[in-house]
Amino acid sequence: PVYNLHTGAANHQNIATHCAVTRNVINIADAYEASQFDISGIREFDDLFDYRTRSMLTLPLQNHAGQVMGVLQLVNAMSGNQVVPFSEPVVGIVQALASMASITLENSLMLAFQRDLLIRLPSAKTTAALFDRPLDEALAITGAEGGTLYRYCGEAPRRLEFALLKNQPLQLHLGGN
Repeated sequence: PVYNLHTGAANHQNIATHCAVTRNVINIADAYEASQFDISGIREFDDLFDYRTRSMLTLPLQNHAGQVMGVLQLVNAMSGNQVVPFSEPVVGIVQALASMASITLENSLMLAFQRDLLIRLPSAKTTAALFDRPLDEALAITGAEGGTLYRYCGEAPRRLEFALLKNQPLQLHLGGN
């Protein structure tokens, strides 16, 4: 959860939740050396898939009012066959793509609200497919091996929920379309 259920304190232990709470871009050259965060989940994922997460870029997805609606996280920027840190010019491009993802997310939330009011809408599969595009573009531009899109869910307690995960070397595509 983004906030502790008992105390209401912000969760700064995980990279994605810290990003959501602080609204800061987090650019990490080597995840295993990011001692300020609990990376046990990253290590479990890596062990499970015989993978090694190194560089990470995590950005908040904010709506037009500056409210955080989710988080975009990219892993392992590539230069040729070498994993490299995400460069500052790439961060700027991904921030623009994160804005596009935020608009998509906000629009999908508005569509869900309208659906609840019994207004005829496109199928949920079409709405889910909208999440693929911003992540695909971010992966293509950065050369990252994989990425994850999280979105805020629930009123209280608010939590980040997995919406889409893609990883080319592992041939993973979970969520979305």
